[in-house]
Amino acid sequence: MLFAGEHPSIFITSQEAAEIRASLDKYPLLKKSFENLKTQTEKALRQGIEVPPPGEAGGYEHEKHKQNYRDMQAAGVLYTITGNEKYAQFVKDMLFAYAEMYPKLGPHPLSHKQRPGKLFHQTLNETVWLVYTSIAYDCISDWLSADDRKHIETNVFDHIIELFTVEHSDVFNRIHNHGTWMVASVGMYGYVIGDKNLVEMALYGTKKDGKGGFLKQLDLLFSPDGYYLEGPYYIRYALRPFFLYAEAVERNEPQRKIFEYRDGILGKVHYSTMQTVFSNGTFPPINDASRSMDVRSIGPVVSNDIAYQRYGANKNLLAIAAIQDQVILNKAGLMVAKDMATADVIPELAWKSVEFTDGHDGKQGGLGILRSGTGEKQTMALMKYGTHGLGHGHFDKLHFSLFDQGSQVVFDYGFSRWINMEPKFGGRYLPENDSYAKQTIAHNTVTVDQKSQNFGNRKEADKVAAERHFFHAGGDVQVMSARSTKHYPGVQMQRTLFLVDQEKLTQPIVVDLFRVESTDEHSYDYPIHFHGQLITTILNIRPP
Repeated sequence: MLFAGEHPSIFITSQEAAEIRASLDKYPLLKKSFENLKTQTEKALRQGIEVPPPGEAGGYEHEKHKQNYRDMQAAGVLYTITGNEKYAQFVKDMLFAYAEMYPKLGPHPLSHKQRPGKLFHQTLNETVWLVYTSIAYDCISDWLSADDRKHIETNVFDHIIELFTVEHSDVFNRIHNHGTWMVASVGMYGYVIGDKNLVEMALYGTKKDGKGGFLKQLDLLFSPDGYYLEGPYYIRYALRPFFLYAEAVERNEPQRKIFEYRDGILGKVHYSTMQTVFSNGTFPPINDASRSMDVRSIGPVVSNDIAYQRYGANKNLLAIAAIQDQVILNKAGLMVAKDMATADVIPELAWKSVEFTDGHDGKQGGLGILRSGTGEKQTMALMKYGTHGLGHGHFDKLHFSLFDQGSQVVFDYGFSRWINMEPKFGGRYLPENDSYAKQTIAHNTVTVDQKSQNFGNRKEADKVAAERHFFHAGGDVQVMSARSTKHYPGVQMQRTLFLVDQEKLTQPIVVDLFRVESTDEHSYDYPIHFHGQLITTILNIRPP
């Protein structure tokens, strides 16, 4: 028995679809998003169904299974909006092809020490497949016959649910973005088939004791400010399961008040994530992060539209939507598109200086951002003084980066990996990611005795955090200060950064004060990884 009592119910409803049909010619951004999705899906229909055997991460087979779940979700939504049965038929044919193959699959043969899925080398990709496919299945469920549904559920979904909740229950209960995707996928599918047991497991863990599951993820992965312990790049990826599953919960069981949980933590998650971006919408490369990822990726699009609907209209969210230039096709996206079309002026992104606490209790340091100016001309100075960030964290406490005039000036190395290149070990991280990219010397902070903080030991680094000293925003002189006292034995470090923007200055300037104290003798290296090549300085530097 469905919780909401109708199909579809987890992402879009028939009523919303009717509203979107009636509004396509009224709101340009809605029309553009619809047409782009339709073009993509029509191409998939012309190409036909292909369900290849499992392949290497980043290789053709891997990417084809990813494209399949995107195409199924798009076709399901288009069927709901247009009523054209060719889209429903496409989803059915694809699922029947998977029903033929999936029961015959064992653990992925190329997992390379990952927790293997069956279609993919790691369960993470399999959970994303189930999130998208659950939306598609929800959209066409009433169109399918009872025998069709039984065939698909018995030969595809039942196997995946067993894989996630039994074989990989430790991942399901893990407080980590892999666990987030897994619980979201099972919970969303649970709503589609009306299985309350799956929904309860997704919310509270496989034993339903509250020690795992979605709510525990919300409790432990974010500070009270909504800052994600792995940093902006990884919450950029995890925004999808958090917001898509919360939306499914709200639509099916509004009495749970999921968007109010933990003082509206999901709203804080979205705002804290969006407030870390540079003025062009690019995320700062904190921890294992790409220097090029921005708010145009699908996770921020999903969360921006849903946050706009669930937590209230906001000019900065419209400014984000203007950068994204697309909306999701449900009630939330319709609302954003309508307000974009009727706004007198699309606002310029104008985040102010902000400080976020780190750690689930908010007592494990933080992240400070000083800003001056607006739009592309904004100057932004960032300092990281929080937690390590688990396996994707870097040994970079008191790290500083600077963004100005539309580009990063003092930058972070970010991650070192091949992306979607099968000959390059399937797109995984390079050995250099551990040997250099994560190490202290690769960051704009002091390295002591040519060794990384906590001697490069991640487990030791996770036990400690830097400490907030003070933060002052506003006016023509802004300042933030933090300490690192537990990252090098016997060494006390403090960094204080000023952002000064006064009338007599043609551009804002940064003043950086770094104090290092110890009773023992040490060597200190303080690199600044600026953009470009040093040509000349105003300092009279002579060799010793």
